[in-house]
Amino acid sequence: MVLLGVMSKLVRAQAPPTLETIAREVGLSKSTVSRALRDSPNQSRATCLRVQRTAQAMGYRTNPMLAAWMARVRGGCADGHGAGTCLALADTFPTEADWRSWRHLSWLEEGARSRAAELGCSLERIPFARGGTKPDHFPRRLQARGIAGVVLLPFKQFGTTLPFSPQGLSLVAIGHSMTTPDVSRVEVNYFQTWMHVMQALADRGFRRPAFCNLVTVDLRNSGNMWAGYWTASRQLFGRYACPGLNLEATEDVRRRKQRFVRWRETHQPDVVVFNKQWLLEEVAPDEKGVMLFLHPRPGTKHPYAYVDLRWPEIGRAAIDLLFQQLIQHQTGIPTVPVIHLVAGQPVLRGLTDCRGTGSDDRRPERRAGVDGKTVGA
Repeated sequence: MVLLGVMSKLVRAQAPPTLETIAREVGLSKSTVSRALRDSPNQSRATCLRVQRTAQAMGYRTNPMLAAWMARVRGGCADGHGAGTCLALADTFPTEADWRSWRHLSWLEEGARSRAAELGCSLERIPFARGGTKPDHFPRRLQARGIAGVVLLPFKQFGTTLPFSPQGLSLVAIGHSMTTPDVSRVEVNYFQTWMHVMQALADRGFRRPAFCNLVTVDLRNSGNMWAGYWTASRQLFGRYACPGLNLEATEDVRRRKQRFVRWRETHQPDVVVFNKQWLLEEVAPDEKGVMLFLHPRPGTKHPYAYVDLRWPEIGRAAIDLLFQQLIQHQTGIPTVPVIHLVAGQPVLRGLTDCRGTGSDDRRPERRAGVDGKTVGA
């Protein structure tokens, strides 16, 4: 216990002071501390002096760029452009063509820009792996542009280590592709998303929903996509839950098709959810009871049902989380990272008449579903 107490004191001593730690030290609210630090006329002079002395003793340093921006916002001068570029989207892809090939990245950027504009700040997408610039020089590029906060877009490769030091920067990551260091991030809530999907399918009369999973896609999400499917399926359909199928991108096309046909004949799912459109079109081009766990490609003629993973909302949430860090003067690697989860929603177009392909005697028990609903006979 003594060792734990010493370690906790060392952690507190090494962590940069924030509004929260100062507020705890002086016994006031964070809003009072914020007003006192900027000598607000709405705060008494004695309180201002007490808070400022405590902050100075704790080593608190105001971010001048953020302070100037906040002053403009409070004065009603920030209009999304006049406040200057305060935030950045770190583009991690080696080429612009690579970046554009991942459609959800543009939706993330759309949501982030929208939220930043609402907060009176402009946002710049900055690639840090192009043009011969070394990644470890990226923080200096940001400082030269007056940027103190960064939203890190997903990396192309899973298991990536952050290639620059976040010291002095507020940083929020999107997704699971960066595994080191552990920073605050915004992710898809795969469990709640699958609960919404399974409940919506059950409401349409489907009793044997199943998941055809391309393993490499789920690895980018730390296995959460498969775990969410299996947990939601068992929770809503109990012992009648249909086992899913894992396929590898490295498998021969013929073998993938054979495995899918065998699996479908054995387990008789009445609707199959795929996490890659090319996989669906490869192994089940003539299937009616199919669904995508992503948006269909632009120009797709078939009106596939799909799951809207709400990428713009994830981009907006990342900006909100980043602003929370900036306002509280949190930089570098956090002691306790914050994880914000956003659940997707099913769009079940084209599935009205695609039910009942499984045997009718495989009826699930009546079980609690989303929002207390039940599924089953």
